Amino acid sequence: MIVVPDGVVTRELDSPEVIQWISDTHARSTLTASVCTGAFLLAKAAILSGMSAGIDMSPHLVERLAGRDLALATARQLDFDWHQDG
Repeated sequence: MIVVPDGVVTRELDSPEVIQWISDTHARSTLTASVCTGAFLLAKAAILSGMSAGIDMSPHLVERLAGRDLALATARQLDFDWHQDG
């Protein structure tokens, strides 16, 4: 799993090495996610397939990695009414 964090990403957006590393690592990863401005790096690497808020992403990733029961417990802990669309 690769998680691209947020922050000021201006320098990284202009770095072919960083973008290539993200692309290569994504190709070998089961999951790729980003938080906030990290989405710009995924877009530059041409692997962004949709955006959602981090609070939506958290239970989704927990479910993918550890199962629905823990995802629902995580959502309750976050005081978030999480549901899976579709």
